[in-house]
Amino acid sequence: MYGDTLTLKLIFTQQLIFEKQLMKFLKIILILFSTVVFSQNFSISKVDSLFKEYGNVDLPGASVGIIKDGKLIYKKGYGNADLEHSIPLTEYSVFNIASITKQFVAFSILLLEEQGKLNLEDPIQKHLPDFPEYASPITLSHLIHHTSGLRDSGVLLYLKGINSLDNIDPADLYKLIKSQKELNFPTGEEFSYSNSGYFLLVKIIEKVSGKSIDEFGQHYIFKPLGMSNTVFYNDNTKLIKNRVFSYHHNEYGEFENQIIRSDIVGPSGIYTTIEDIYLWDQNFYDNKLGKGNQEIIDKMQSESKLNDGRDSGYSFGQFPRSYKGYKTISHGGDKAGFKTQYLRVPELHLSIIIFANRDDFKKYQKTYQILNLFINKVEKKEPNNQIEDIEVTITDLEFFKGAYELQPGIEMEITIENKTLKVFQKWDEQDYLLKNKEGNTYIVPEDNSLSFTFLENKFEKFQKLEIKQDNTTSTFKRLAKSSGEINFNDYVGNYYSEELDTTYTILIKDSQLVIKFSPGLSSSLLVSRDRGNCERLFLEFTRKDNVVNGFKGTANERARNIVFRRISN
Repeated sequence: MYGDTLTLKLIFTQQLIFEKQLMKFLKIILILFSTVVFSQNFSISKVDSLFKEYGNVDLPGASVGIIKDGKLIYKKGYGNADLEHSIPLTEYSVFNIASITKQFVAFSILLLEEQGKLNLEDPIQKHLPDFPEYASPITLSHLIHHTSGLRDSGVLLYLKGINSLDNIDPADLYKLIKSQKELNFPTGEEFSYSNSGYFLLVKIIEKVSGKSIDEFGQHYIFKPLGMSNTVFYNDNTKLIKNRVFSYHHNEYGEFENQIIRSDIVGPSGIYTTIEDIYLWDQNFYDNKLGKGNQEIIDKMQSESKLNDGRDSGYSFGQFPRSYKGYKTISHGGDKAGFKTQYLRVPELHLSIIIFANRDDFKKYQKTYQILNLFINKVEKKEPNNQIEDIEVTITDLEFFKGAYELQPGIEMEITIENKTLKVFQKWDEQDYLLKNKEGNTYIVPEDNSLSFTFLENKFEKFQKLEIKQDNTTSTFKRLAKSSGEINFNDYVGNYYSEELDTTYTILIKDSQLVIKFSPGLSSSLLVSRDRGNCERLFLEFTRKDNVVNGFKGTANERARNIVFRRISN
């Protein structure tokens, strides 16, 4: 998907929409800690052993860099950069770093602010006068920190039937973003990752500076730092020396080319090397850009706030987090077979860089395995976190079974497996077992901070599911079974979205409802009166005089409530 394909293990509120796989891994590793000490266990052979599975020179792999105390102490490539020409990966191989690009875009905005050419609190319309106004004004800061409420451009392209890897005209993408009548949520109320924001930021950089994004990057960032192998790739006809190609590992165990034809930059688009990111990394400790002071670096590492004062969980193209008592600052990327991760631990003057060219690469696992070579964890069990096994009968568990919904598109199914409850998140197809804590409250065994409490038992069925993590609570409601027979003919027809300029067709085929997105592309459609579910989106049907006249489609948390109106039966 365009930009990042973020993969949360447990997304239960829009405020916590980050990369699924990152959060899934962190939930396991952030369980308990008391003391942390620097480890002397690092060795080249230990890193080599971590990447042994990717060492086959005939298969795609990864390049790895480790920076400690200002020195690039480890740099090595594993596997192949170009399967058709048998070129090995090295520390000099040039990768598309996908969404790690975002921190360079955010820094470019800060440079322009330092030059007095714009302000983070400027509304979009100050620099893009033709951009539509919404009830909640959107500032540049909102775009940077994914709090604008704008629907994600990658998801919009997907719903429109366009492959985001194809050669998309930036003018067409801009028109698509401007065509959205509503926001996902009032500006500043939530965090929801949106590539649209970074596409718009690049347009603003180019307009304000009078330079293309690559010209700006070369003049103000790359050349001053000596990053001679780094470009904003805004012209796919240009040649890149030592370029790495990326691959999809298919179900048959074969590797397929993933070709990026798009010129769109902002959400992603930088090509660079391990050596060049080392130079960028060192600038966080001794700034050589702009006016050369540390104020811009401090700002770059500051976390933004939501309207209610809570941290957004994002800081200028980076995710600030905590690991074993240390602050980490990181961002990853996932685009067309490229899997990338760049993590810094400022207190230890330690950074880890991993660029891979295969879509089955375990980037989070490998990043934290390296990190663990530098940090030893001494665990101390805390009494409050020790949950004894509680015997629960299958009869009791039947009360919990069923589908629960937070909002259209955010739904989970509770089933029984191995005498306990199992969660299946329909929005991302993640599943995991729960463990009983007490009464009607369950936890995820790997993360005691996350609790599931079932409420309002009526007729031996719980009606609500309250999910808590830290200071956040979300309430899911049981979805009732359909009352009465469904008349498929009530839904048959053509549905047009002005926001997507696209028509979907609902029809009956083999005694089942089918929704057709485009010629040759369709999906089965399951309905329960005013709700529907298909491969691409969740549908909430609207009616006038009890007749279906349209629906609102929600693809996921990044693109909600897109209006389709019924134009014919």
